[in-house]
Amino acid sequence: MRRYNINSDWKFRKGDGSPAAVVTLPHIWDIRGGQNGNGGYVGVCVYEKQIEMSDDWKGRDIYLEIGAAGSVAEVVVNDQPVGTHKGGYSLFRFNITEWMRPGQCNRIEVRVDNSVRDDVYPIAADYTFFGGIYRDVNLVVADASRFSLDDDGSEGVYIIPEITGGGRGRVRVYSVVDEPEGCEVCCQVLDQDGELCAKATVKAGKEPAELFIEQPVLWNGRSSAYQYTLSADLLKDGKWMEKRMIRFGFRSISLSAERGFQLNGERPVSYTH
Repeated sequence: MRRYNINSDWKFRKGDGSPAAVVTLPHIWDIRGGQNGNGGYVGVCVYEKQIEMSDDWKGRDIYLEIGAAGSVAEVVVNDQPVGTHKGGYSLFRFNITEWMRPGQCNRIEVRVDNSVRDDVYPIAADYTFFGGIYRDVNLVVADASRFSLDDDGSEGVYIIPEITGGGRGRVRVYSVVDEPEGCEVCCQVLDQDGELCAKATVKAGKEPAELFIEQPVLWNGRSSAYQYTLSADLLKDGKWMEKRMIRFGFRSISLSAERGFQLNGERPVSYTH
């Protein structure tokens, strides 16, 4: 998988007929107009960019990945509607392979609407609903066998770290793999210094991988924000395909009327009266 950032050189125009301008993402419109709390321009604006399809992308899937757009975004490629995403605060992707033309410049449009809608949360809040694409935009080029790019904007890998009996650490790794036949997921846990703590390999699409660490260092908030790193590699028929890296910490949290909030079995110092 390759991820290409395409933040630069977007042509931006408002739906009110204002002249177009060249902008670099992230970008929002009318930030000054909204500072008084009344909001600025409300409606549809269009971001447009020309993309030339590389020969290296042939036979692979091409995704448009948008970090966030407020608050409804419609994606159009070469005048063909691809899809609509509702919600201004989450990453989303569209597979645009079908509409991309090899050897040509391809026009990508993202039509963003910041109008208040009953079917898009939140309907009201104590801040201004600026419109725009306010996080990075990438093209993701991937092989058919991959950590899924269609799993609700996730990276296709989920982990559950926990402390078991005797203070032993366990990490369960769940992966979502497209076309998993012949694929394996090789997992490693590295400590804060990059030293190997545990490893396990499982067949893709089967049971989760489980990795165990004896007496792990606990994440303890500001006093000791210790983190481990999970490295998950996808292999197909022994060939390396791609990698995910996820940082995490081991800790336990409890809340009761008798003991209040406890982190790792103790009340945090800042919480104690």
